[in-house]
Amino acid sequence: MLRKLFKIVFFSSLTYGFGMLARQLFLGLGDETTNEFELVTIMDGKEFASRAEGLWSGKVTTIMGGVDLDLRDVELDPGGADLAIFTVMGGISLRVPDTWIVATDGQAILGNHDLRVADRAVLPADAPVLRIQARTYFGSLTVAAKP
Repeated sequence: MLRKLFKIVFFSSLTYGFGMLARQLFLGLGDETTNEFELVTIMDGKEFASRAEGLWSGKVTTIMGGVDLDLRDVELDPGGADLAIFTVMGGISLRVPDTWIVATDGQAILGNHDLRVADRAVLPADAPVLRIQARTYFGSLTVAAKP
């Protein structure tokens, strides 16, 4: 019994230590004002509210964690912006302006992509476009349009 408990504690500590090391190695890039950003969370959570004035690219990676991403104060590049999302056993909540066209592609395996955005048909043809490429495994992506 004691040996089994030791194994559980040892492997849990090893997993936690790996997560802490990986978190230090993959810090991401950019900040709230840059036109390109990369967020990485491993066994952790992060809130990020961008204020970029010409956002064209973003990448969010979440492993056993979560990200609350707010893009409501962003101006997109005239050609639109691409957002790559990769989630394993985690969740991403994304808030966008209700004036954007949001185009999504990707897959969710034992997870879901929940889109609560305006229908493309009711928005002007020249509305800013956010293209999301999402891969979600055992997790979720929620995109909600807010004024």
